[in-house]
Amino acid sequence: MKKKWEVRYFVTAVASVPVYKAYSKTETYRQATKDGWGTVYRDENNALVCDEDCAADLYTKNGSYFGIRSCDEIITKEMPKQAECAAIIVSDSCGFTFWAEDFSQIHIFVTYDENGLIDTYRVEYGDTPVYDGEVEISFDDLYERAEEDYRETYRADIPGTVEYQRKQESAQTEQTAAEAAENTDTAEQGAEQDAEPVAAGADSTAAGNGKRDPQGERETEQKAGGGAGPPPTGKRETGVKAWRDITNT
Repeated sequence: MKKKWEVRYFVTAVASVPVYKAYSKTETYRQATKDGWGTVYRDENNALVCDEDCAADLYTKNGSYFGIRSCDEIITKEMPKQAECAAIIVSDSCGFTFWAEDFSQIHIFVTYDENGLIDTYRVEYGDTPVYDGEVEISFDDLYERAEEDYRETYRADIPGTVEYQRKQESAQTEQTAAEAAENTDTAEQGAEQDAEPVAAGADSTAAGNGKRDPQGERETEQKAGGGAGPPPTGKRETGVKAWRDITNT
């Protein structure tokens, strides 16, 4: 089955913008010019108008150009027919779609930021000047993601994207938390080890204080009660005479 399109991406710091290389001229023309196909619609006056976030460029085989913009009136009588078109480029808020009889005439210009990601981009047809800082690349130079990766998880692995930055910050937070938990465990283990000798010493002291020595207790009791008995026999020497001795003299 023939492919209807191929898709690549402008990978910027904040988003991945799809670029569709369409192989159906009819579908691309409808997308650019027909009511309800995405770019234009009929208003309350039945006038064909361009959606605010959309644009379309129709290049004809005779070298003329017809542009569709939200700020311009679409003069349908001047719009080229499908058979007259040599290339069609459609853009909206989601990305780009292009078709051409000769895809080599489609030119893609980009600039890069300091991280090597695409900063600005444009898709043109035919002879187009290259502006300062721009580089022309091919469609195949754009990023091709895995078809099943519709959540664009690949962006978290590309340095410079906001997803990569969030992943790094999350990893750093987890590492810091893990190191803090490890330091806490180490400190608790050290405190437990320090407490064990102190507890053992306290037990030894308590045991020593609780040991009784009968002989020591008896000696203590004797010393404590030494002044309690009758005085020893014999003459008591004193430097002060009794009152009756003084009066008799």
